[in-house]
Amino acid sequence: MSKITDASRVRALFFFCWTAYFCSYLGRLNFSSATLDMVNAGLVTTAAAGLINTAYFTAYGIGSFVNGLAGDRLSPKTMIAAGLGLSGAANALMPIVAHTDFLSLVWAVNGWAQAMVWAPMLRMFALLLTDRDKISFSVDIVSSQVGGTLASLLLAAAASWLIGWEGVFAVPAVILLAAAAGWLFFFERLTGFQTPDFWKATSMSGTSNIKKMFSQVLLLSGCGIALLAWPAFVHGTLKDGLSAWTPTILGESFGLTASFALLVTAVLPIINFFGAYLAKAVLSLVKENVFVATALLLSAAALDLVILSLWGMNSLFAAAFLIAFAAALTMGVNTLLVSIYPLRFEGRGTVSSVSGLLNALGYLGAAASTAASGASALIWGWEPTFLIWAGLTATATVVCLLGRTRKPKQ
Repeated sequence: MSKITDASRVRALFFFCWTAYFCSYLGRLNFSSATLDMVNAGLVTTAAAGLINTAYFTAYGIGSFVNGLAGDRLSPKTMIAAGLGLSGAANALMPIVAHTDFLSLVWAVNGWAQAMVWAPMLRMFALLLTDRDKISFSVDIVSSQVGGTLASLLLAAAASWLIGWEGVFAVPAVILLAAAAGWLFFFERLTGFQTPDFWKATSMSGTSNIKKMFSQVLLLSGCGIALLAWPAFVHGTLKDGLSAWTPTILGESFGLTASFALLVTAVLPIINFFGAYLAKAVLSLVKENVFVATALLLSAAALDLVILSLWGMNSLFAAAFLIAFAAALTMGVNTLLVSIYPLRFEGRGTVSSVSGLLNALGYLGAAASTAASGASALIWGWEPTFLIWAGLTATATVVCLLGRTRKPKQ
């Protein structure tokens, strides 16, 4: 199968994917950004907000697995455009249903829509790019996550101040719908494939192959996936738990207004940006052993959370820095598990499926974390909650070390 090797086409494809993934992040954190204002307005309670975030993460987790399987069969043109468009529609509906019991349902739909973007995009990298370029894309694309998160928080702060919490959802909704249209319009021009024949030829189609696809996913445990399941779950409790709760943690602990808490939180993704490159460096140091690299990053995150719990909450600067560093470490773990490791399964035709499965476990962890962390913070406070996170992370470190001698099978 021929790969794209022309440097200008490779750059254009990266920018295209980068922009789409950047836009997707504008629709992810909006409920977390609006939570403080919505709580103050009496629309939701802190506990209810935790349940709404749980609905999002649960839908994203299940959707990551299902859409990961679908991503090995369907064209990324259709899947990614549908994900961006559906996410835009869900964001547009949030202000409309704010006074009803449908907040959880609509935000869960947004979670499902967001889960339609990454795994098909990673399959694009595997099929269209050389080995060197697909690894570079998988790491460099993290800058779109960081940029999208930063832009989302800044946009939310501005919208909250100028329009109110409704604008936190409405403005990104317009951008997402435009991004979906742009993906459809430019896809074939930038990939170079004018028909869906290429994607059909490299996918699993037909009833027998569907059965084969599910059996292959079950057999992937022999390649080490079973021993990455718990670390994937736990890293999600931190990565997305921190993203979801940081504005509330800083706002409640230091008496910040909603807009100022968002501005402080917006600085954090800049530190997160280095997590993916740290992961790549650590992976190189441990001779490409994903298990050992993941264990090292998780152990550092556990230590960070202990320091945050015991001393970090004494100042806003210390708390913000330690939260950001923990998030950067888990971003590195995410890069290893969801981006780099699945590329090793190109020969099996299950890149999207493996990425979707590990991503699903991460977001199911995030779903459990958002509900449990909100309840834990309400009962015991944030410092004991950080210690609980540290304990979970330590157990995931041990599981990774158990798998350090496993050799992935192609």
